[in-house]
Amino acid sequence: MIERRLAFALCCLLTATACDGKVCSGDAQDDTRLETVQKGSLRLTDAGETRTIRLRAILGGLPELWSDWTLPGASVDLEIYLRYESAPFGGDGRTEMPSFTIELMPLERNGFATIRTPSLPRNPFATRRGLFVPCGPDEDGYCCPFGEAECVLPVTIRVERAVGAPFPPVVIDWYASIAARVNSCPEPDRVTLALEFEAEEP
Repeated sequence: MIERRLAFALCCLLTATACDGKVCSGDAQDDTRLETVQKGSLRLTDAGETRTIRLRAILGGLPELWSDWTLPGASVDLEIYLRYESAPFGGDGRTEMPSFTIELMPLERNGFATIRTPSLPRNPFATRRGLFVPCGPDEDGYCCPFGEAECVLPVTIRVERAVGAPFPPVVIDWYASIAARVNSCPEPDRVTLALEFEAEEP
């Protein structure tokens, strides 16, 4: 009996309080899915004209001791719709429109967060970037420090029009959404997710 108690105590020490009932383990509970959305419209007229949308992604209420299994998956998704202000509205794959470069920044390493629209665009255009990755030795700084109760990351959308006249003004409708799967242990309703609008800049 004494040997068994000693073994249990040693297990607790080696696993850094893993024997504490208040500390989560990877299979403690099912994941909770959280989602939030921001949207808006831009109007671009001239060649080289740009707009930058600055957002903040906020994941709060994280448990004191969390690791990779706490954030099994999170991403920001961007959808873009192009349209003229009057018929023919375009975006149907048959109507010619000026090309645009759309970036979801910061660009992800080995990712594809840049969109270049063709001359005959078909809506929607979409891209995705990973979010809320726990910081590690190989991370680029766009990550969540271990042990922090809140992780705040910038999300930037940049749109540039390549050609002006003879094409008329184009309206760009954008939809940015964040989805995160978070382990619900120990408090299923504690974790919060938000996507806040900060500014629109030329």
